[in-house]
Amino acid sequence: MSTTFLAVTGIILVIGACALAALWPTRTVTQTRCFCPTCRRDLIAGDSYVGLSDEILTPAGDRAETYRCARCGTFSAWDFDMFPTPTIISFNVKEGTPGGA
Repeated sequence: MSTTFLAVTGIILVIGACALAALWPTRTVTQTRCFCPTCRRDLIAGDSYVGLSDEILTPAGDRAETYRCARCGTFSAWDFDMFPTPTIISFNVKEGTPGGA
């Protein structure tokens, strides 16, 4: 085989690989997922974060991360330290207040 043939074949393979890569869209992936217990909306990706709660503590005694669903208004508290995935501690559908009261 000639070097010209190998060079042209290499260029075609590179162009083909670039074209294939363009077929699949790239997106930023959020690694942690918390979903509303009522409507299943993603709380991390949305504008649902409320903050650390002084009223709700995790089983380890830390303050819980709290979220209010932008779609349905459900208030929920989460523990991010106990397990590899976030664990829901409490939620309230009717009142939207901490502790499920």
